[in-house]
Amino acid sequence: MGQSSSKMGQLIREMGQSSSKMGQLIRKMGQSSSKMGQSSSKMGQSSSKMGQSSSKMGQSSSKMGQSSSKMGQSSSKMGQSSSKMGQSSSKMGQSSSKMGQLIRKMGQSSSKMGQSSSKMGQSSNKMGQSSSKMGQSSSKMGQSSSKMGQSSSKIDVMFWSNI
Repeated sequence: MGQSSSKMGQLIREMGQSSSKMGQLIRKMGQSSSKMGQSSSKMGQSSSKMGQSSSKMGQSSSKMGQSSSKMGQSSSKMGQSSSKMGQSSSKMGQSSSKMGQLIRKMGQSSSKMGQSSSKMGQSSNKMGQSSSKMGQSSSKMGQSSSKMGQSSSKIDVMFWSNI
């Protein structure tokens, strides 16, 4: 009986090692999401450089104010998707305590992505001095950022399905 109990102890250790490897994969996914946030901030910088183009802007600035309000609505939708991700992480927290700590770290990375979206909102205010054509392109950029939020949620689903 003593030998069989020692074998069970080895199996439990192997299970513990597999859970730690899963934790490393989750950390790598968190790093990839932070890199996506950096790429979106670079897009904001390029748009601010384009804002230095034309000077005749009195009437078009009012139109840009409407487009900036639409971008605010898209950012609120991204907030809703992050809340849904929080619900899924709470369900996963029932599995093990160590994985729950790693999920908390992933929550911090999602908050950093929220900060990058706010920086994009500030750059849109600077773009208010450019032209009406720039306003149309900025609205398209808002749609692409919302699609990036959806892809991040799909990555989480694929990861848990592999587990």
